Amino acid sequence: MFRQSWRSRAWRALAILLTILTAWYVVNALQELNAQEHKFGPLESVLIAKRDLSVGHIVTSRDVGETRWHQHTIPTSALRIRKNAIGHVIRHDVLRNQVILKTALVQADRSATDEAVPNGYRAIRIPVGDSIQPDPGAVVDVVATFDPGNIPADSDPAFTVARHARVLDLARDAHETPGVLILVTVTEAPRVVFALSEGHVALVLAPPENDRTS
Repeated sequence: MFRQSWRSRAWRALAILLTILTAWYVVNALQELNAQEHKFGPLESVLIAKRDLSVGHIVTSRDVGETRWHQHTIPTSALRIRKNAIGHVIRHDVLRNQVILKTALVQADRSATDEAVPNGYRAIRIPVGDSIQPDPGAVVDVVATFDPGNIPADSDPAFTVARHARVLDLARDAHETPGVLILVTVTEAPRVVFALSEGHVALVLAPPENDRTS
């Protein structure tokens, strides 16, 4: 009988101790939350990407999620309303779980390439009638070939004029000739233009991880 009474008292004491510890933890957690709210502001909803979004992608409801950040930690241009993102075109890459900023989007009624050219780059159309026609988002090298009679005898008749260029969009000309719009650097742009006018240009697929504009 004494043993059962002792056990009963022990369990009761343990229950009281756990209650006190739980209450202490809850009070401290609430105090910490209040301190964070005082320092960083209240929690507010903000839009994030539910998956990686690449340049030229048109945002759908499946691409957008919501999370809650403290007010003072939210970027000024962060989007908070879904309708302000859905249907717009991605201007530069947005990674999964990254906050979606106004500067990352352009209007859907514009070309997917409008305002999608990063600083230091130029967009140029490459005909692909005799070459591969890569999809938007692919990464390519631009290889030019010239008539051996028009270059020094000891020169290679084929060489790369632009490396790791991203394909922005498909681009047919007025005669419906297939082509693609690609991003090249400011330095590469004149070389590509010269190759288009004086030689023959072909596109060579490169690994996607070589994309230098990501």
